[in-house]
Amino acid sequence: GESDLIQSYSTDAPSIFRGKGPQFFGVELEVEANDIPECAERVHNKVGEFAILKEDGSLKEGFEIVTSPCSIEEHKKLWIPFFESGKRGLTSFDTKTCGLHVHASREPLSELTVAKIVVFVNSQSNRPLVELIASRASGRWAEYKDKKLGTANKTNLERYEAVNLKNAATIEFRIFKGTLKKESFFKALEFCDAIIKFCSPANRTLGDAIHGGIFVNYVIKNKGEFPHLAAFLSAKWLKIETKESKQFGFTTENNQE
Repeated sequence: GESDLIQSYSTDAPSIFRGKGPQFFGVELEVEANDIPECAERVHNKVGEFAILKEDGSLKEGFEIVTSPCSIEEHKKLWIPFFESGKRGLTSFDTKTCGLHVHASREPLSELTVAKIVVFVNSQSNRPLVELIASRASGRWAEYKDKKLGTANKTNLERYEAVNLKNAATIEFRIFKGTLKKESFFKALEFCDAIIKFCSPANRTLGDAIHGGIFVNYVIKNKGEFPHLAAFLSAKWLKIETKESKQFGFTTENNQE
């Protein structure tokens, strides 16, 4: 059965910006549901003020939750009710179909910053790091392709790239596997925020801006700003358990969700 709470694929979430700019993020979380009408109602009750539910052709029995543009701080407040009691009957991580896509405002970013981000995410030498953070390898919905700085920021006509530049207003990170674990969800959002901030300063040389190790150090040093990502990288990448990694449930084992 269908639900009238689920809108057609072409519907856009309302452009109501929440939180402090200039950087806003719009999230698309794909979920499979064991009972679409019942799950749609429960999810709508938790996210209805800032997100819509949409059909998605890549899912078997589910929908995607698509938010209005929010600051990271607003996302962290607004999603809590969903993670605390709205996700029953849903799956995301343990399916082959579900992804988590994050759109980031393009207007505050220089062309050089966009190019550095694209080169970083697609770089062969960063592949183990990026796939670890994304919780999945490259697939047909988000292909990694080696990029050169001079052309990396050119709008690709190919939507299914790791960083999709087809939309004039946003850059879209398509790398993440879906998740219903709050800490993994916030880790993904923080990665998008962190890579933008890491690639933005003009004084960070290109070599440094696309260097995975320097990025990891930057995140750990600024863990107050990126707490979930820093805890995740400590445990999973550096294999060091911290107070925060324990608190967030990121262990040094190779399991994820």
